Formats: sequence, structure tokens, C-alpha cells
Amino acid sequence: KRQLICCFLTQATFSLECQTKLNDTCVKDPWLNSCKDYKLSPSVAMADLHEICSGNMRYMPPCTVNDICMSNSDSTHYCYTFGLIKDSCSGMMGMPGCADYSCMCMQANGTSIKDCNVTTLALPSTSKVITNLKNICSGSMHMADCDKCSTFDAGSCDLLRVYSDLCLSMPSMDACDDWKTLCKAVPDWVLCPGGKQVPSMINYFHTGITEYILFKTWVPNSTVTFVLSWIAIFVLAFLYEVLKVARMRYERNVAIVPDTINEENSRLVDQKWQNPPFRLSVDLPRAIFHFFEVTIGFLLMLVAMTFNVALFFAVPCGAFLGSLLVHRFARYELSSSCH
Repeated sequence: KRQLICCFLTQATFSLECQTKLNDTCVKDPWLNSCKDYKLSPSVAMADLHEICSGNMRYMPPCTVNDICMSNSDSTHYCYTFGLIKDSCSGMMGMPGCADYSCMCMQANGTSIKDCNVTTLALPSTSKVITNLKNICSGSMHMADCDKCSTFDAGSCDLLRVYSDLCLSMPSMDACDDWKTLCKAVPDWVLCPGGKQVPSMINYFHTGITEYILFKTWVPNSTVTFVLSWIAIFVLAFLYEVLKVARMRYERNVAIVPDTINEENSRLVDQKWQNPPFRLSVDLPRAIFHFFEVTIGFLLMLVAMTFNVALFFAVPCGAFLGSLLVHRFARYELSSSCH
């Protein structure tokens, strides 16, 4: 009974607001054949959208789209004001600002107004975006963009922007399917990757050319840039082997070994090797060698952890060539600090 009463009161509110706000025949009687080409005036449509996007619902997805359109002076189809009103009011007809749309498009007698069937963005609903955000941000891996919202509601959190930022960072998440659908329809706008393929970030071996490589801005998006990236990683792995050999030769050069070995100085050498004195001229270069060896080693490890087959094999291929060309110069046995 309560639901029926609420429904009746809601429909009554639509009718009352429609009659008092607009006197257009096509708003009152949208089923008339003469109303096929009727359009809500831009000023009235903008006033309705402003009313929708104020108060506790100012960050509904259609409101975020309107903000983007206003700031970019965009006039493309997804910035059509009545279309944004349709996205906002579908399923929420009792919301302030939805009365004109409800009278034009949702009356029991139907409607002949073409604008009621206008094609709109494949925007996920507010509740769907909130669900996706909660699924992403409640996981075990903390993502920095989750901190942009203290609570996930349309009154305090720009839901669609935060959702897009999260999916741009890790598009392989299941909760990003709605975002991918949206960006497939309009790939060239600010919440999408600009028509480019999104880096995969798949945690198993795979092929492809679009990957995040160490930095957010290092993302090859063509065969040429991918080949150049592969060469850069190959060279880095080669230099890593050169650095290891250079450190081995350095250790040999600074080793404390007398010209002749006998029983007496053998005991002295053993004692010095067990408790070598600190020498800045010796130990500082050794530490610098170790710093760069560890740094490059971990960088190569992170590249291999992209799980991209081609990028992975760039590392051992560079190491192979380095070992082939320079390891014959190594004369001091020393275990590598990082592989």
C-alpha cells in the first residue's frame, strides 16, 4: 500500500509541476502527432539539469559529463542537455528537475516526441558506479585514487571521474567492464585513453605491444615504439653484465695479495681478509658499484614482471650477449647481487 501511495503521489507531483512550470501543449499532451519534433528549449533544459545536479546528487555520472562538456565547450552528441537529463531521470523520475522529462516521455498514454528516444552515452547508473568503486577499493591492494573519496556517494564524491582514474590505472579489473563499454562508445574524450589501447597489466605471460614499462608515461602504442622499448631493455640488460664484470675486476685490483706467498705472510693475508680495514678510497667505489648493480637488477626484474613475452626475453637476450662479449675479462669470482 505504501508503495502504491508513493507512486501515486510521485505521478501527481510530475503532473502538477508540468502544468505550473510549462504551458507547452507537447509537454502536457506528448502523444499528439504534432509533437514529434518538439524539443525542450535549451534554457529550460539547462535549468532542469542544474536542478538535478545540485544538492545531494551533484556528482551523478550525467552531472560529471555535463561538467566536462561545459569546461571543454564540447558540443558533441554526448553533451546534448536533454540526453543528460534522460540519463539522470531514467529510474529516478521523482528527483527534482525531472518533471519536464517525465511529462514528455513517461506518461501513461505514451509519447510521440522523438527526443525521448535520443541516443545517449552508455553511462553506468549511479548505483552501478558506486558498486564498482566499492569492489575496487575494498580489495587487498590499495589504490591511491580510492583516497579521493571519503565516502562513495553522489553528494561528496565525483564518482565517474574517480572510477575512470582507477580503471585507467588498472583496466584489467573486472569492475572496469562498464568503463570499457563507455570508452568504446566515445574513446576520444577525457575520461578515456584517447582512442589508444589501454595497457593490459595482465599477471600471466601474454603478447601485445601496449604495456606500462617502469613509468606511467612509458607506454608503447605502436610497433615502432615497442621495438625501441625492447632495444632499450636489451641494452640495459647488456650494461648490467658489463657492470658486473667491471665490479669483479675492481675487486681483483683492490684485493690485498702479496707478491710471494709463504707460511708467514699467508697468516697475515688470512687475518686481513677476515678483518679488512675501512678504506674510503676503496669502499666508496665498491658501494657505488653495488648501488648501480642492485638498481639495474631490480629495474630489469620489474620489466620481466610485466609478463609480456617479448619484453621478458629482452632481459635474458641482453644478458646473454653481455656474458658472451665481456665475461671473459672477469678474473675475480664474485656472486652477483641480483639476477
